[in-house]
Amino acid sequence: NQNMAENFDPSWVNVLDESMMEWMNKHAPGFMCVGRKPHPFGNERHTVYCADTTIMWRGLIVKGKDRPPELDPHKYSELVKTVGLMLRMCEPIFISEKCVVLDSGFCVAKGICELNKRGVYAGSFIKNQSYWPNGVPGEIIDEHFDG
Repeated sequence: NQNMAENFDPSWVNVLDESMMEWMNKHAPGFMCVGRKPHPFGNERHTVYCADTTIMWRGLIVKGKDRPPELDPHKYSELVKTVGLMLRMCEPIFISEKCVVLDSGFCVAKGICELNKRGVYAGSFIKNQSYWPNGVPGEIIDEHFDG
């Protein structure tokens, strides 16, 4: 990650997502089963890709419960977990006025606002399955699209 931050300048649009790296050894650190994924066994990773070149320029393995408790807290840990993760992933492009398209799992209004404060513009697809996220005027949106 440090090498990419120092040597790679991503384009104006990037994608923050999560993915599974297939791995069958259940004794590997960070091993998990995520049933909704096409390859449900392995290591889940958070990744940022340059949308123009498809180069992955930042990646973090999700450690979950395997993360040793004696480690220092994550940077931005004073914020909600997802918001802190969004900031850690996008830190190399702070003050760049670049854009990040977020996976719907990162559709957190507070995180989008925090990125904006740091000079990164973000947008996300909202999956409205049973309710709208906090702070989103869902009734107004529903009313606009009626008919």
